[in-house]
Amino acid sequence: MTEVDADIEKLADIFKVSICKTDLDLNILEADSRLYHNFGYDKEDLASGLNVWRLVDNSQIDRLRSKVEEIQAGRKPEKECFIARRRDGSSLVCEFRLIPCHRGTKIIGFDAIFSDITEQINRQQLALIKHGQEWFNFLYHNMPGGIFLLNEQWKIKDVNDFAREILGYPQKDLQEESFERVSPGFVTLAQQELVKGQINNMEHSFFGKTGREIPVLTSLREFVIAGETLYLISFQDISSIIDLQKAMLTSEIKYRTLVETALEGIAITDISDNITFCNSAFARMLGYKQNYLAGANLTLIMDEVEFHRYKRLTQEKFRGGSGRYETILIGKNGECHHVMVAAAPFYAAGGEVIGTFGVVHDISEMKEKEILLKRQKADLKRLSNRLLEIQETERKNLARELHDVIGQKLALAKMRLSRITLEMEAGDTGLLKEISGLISELADNVRHLSSELRPRILDDLGLIPTMEWYLDEFCRECGIKCHLTVKGEPSPLTKMQDINIFRLFQEAMLNIQKHSSAGQAEIIIEFSPEVLNLRISDNGKGFVPEKIGNGFVSRPGLGLLNIRERMDMIGGRTDIASRPGEGTTVTAILPLR
Repeated sequence: MTEVDADIEKLADIFKVSICKTDLDLNILEADSRLYHNFGYDKEDLASGLNVWRLVDNSQIDRLRSKVEEIQAGRKPEKECFIARRRDGSSLVCEFRLIPCHRGTKIIGFDAIFSDITEQINRQQLALIKHGQEWFNFLYHNMPGGIFLLNEQWKIKDVNDFAREILGYPQKDLQEESFERVSPGFVTLAQQELVKGQINNMEHSFFGKTGREIPVLTSLREFVIAGETLYLISFQDISSIIDLQKAMLTSEIKYRTLVETALEGIAITDISDNITFCNSAFARMLGYKQNYLAGANLTLIMDEVEFHRYKRLTQEKFRGGSGRYETILIGKNGECHHVMVAAAPFYAAGGEVIGTFGVVHDISEMKEKEILLKRQKADLKRLSNRLLEIQETERKNLARELHDVIGQKLALAKMRLSRITLEMEAGDTGLLKEISGLISELADNVRHLSSELRPRILDDLGLIPTMEWYLDEFCRECGIKCHLTVKGEPSPLTKMQDINIFRLFQEAMLNIQKHSSAGQAEIIIEFSPEVLNLRISDNGKGFVPEKIGNGFVSRPGLGLLNIRERMDMIGGRTDIASRPGEGTTVTAILPLR
């Protein structure tokens, strides 16, 4: 070698690399002593045509050829790892770089640099193996599952901590024991199953040290290490899963028993409105068999109107949770069933809505009774109205008879007594004057009774003048100060409205006189185009109102109940507000349109 070559060899020795020069075909022209030493060649081999191709393992030749072509094409040379081959056939791992040598712009050969990294790679592999062994030991003893390692005779070579804890055995107690001690019959079953391949997720039973049976899910692998056949059994304790399954089965039995024995109909539909489940009560209600309704669409038991109404209500339920509503279902024979449905969204395990759950109560009989009751109420109201009409007619006739017949005859009798008195001696007129006074008093009573029965002024002058006349008579008779205020332009009322408003007013004033101990009363009647509003207030002792139906309140007695019936008769309503010590206010509202 030249002096420069000697310097290069010194550097190669310092950096523990091998250097050689090659031609374009990678035939070695010069090489340092380290290359001969590392690869097991001598200088005489150089003369016999030693080249780089002989230094590289056959599996690497194509890869090396590609690198040479890339460098010749102008790509920058990079350090690569290759598997090399010594003269004796042993392998080593080298870092290898080809550096092109130029004459002008032409490549005339290469400088090849080898670095033996076999020892370094071995150290790394050993570290990885050690690290992997540590991880294996950690997982083996700490994973949440039991592991048994068995030899070819199915005896236990090793067992992890989890398995010992589950089975209750000390650390060395199972060593070299037959696996039959842990699970009688498992070995025979496993040998049969292994013929088919690996065993995955096979349910079996293991037995703990105390004899407790433990349901497990097992997997079995067969493998060979250093010529020895081994079996790896991994298992999971599924006691809690079995218990949960039993609890779920018990719960399902309870649920089905509850659903099937329920008197109410129960049905579940999917999002396409198909019946996915119904109990026997639901099917019986409509006259079908359960299996016939399963899978049927709701349009089978609903007409178009009720179905669209159901769809609308269902969407509202999905937005607002459960709800109750009435609907009509059609039975097998076409009969209609009025039902009350309590429905709620039906959820899947993931929380998404997959249908509707409904409890259905047949209220057809109740509906029939309700219709009958409404009819009876309407008949009763018509009868009551008719009785009030007859009562008012009779009052009117009786008042007219009292005023026109009896009143006139009493007046005639008094006139005749007066004439007789004038014709008799002065000393004989005392008895006649007494009789005349009685007739006058009787005539006043008849006139008053006639007015109470039916004030004639009501028919002649209308409501407001009649109320004013009545208040004058009322104040004079009982001494209670009364004030009447009329607001708005009085609207013309029907005869029936006139008499019933007056009767309400009359009854309220009589209640003030009898019960209130009031010193004054305020009456306000207000007219508008739409409504008549009558309010009668007193400053009396008041009372605690009591409900008597439809929200109407009153003190005990029939007077104010009559008021309500009269207002119902003409389409109005009445309200009474009272508190002890704060007086009473009666309000009547009559729509005029």
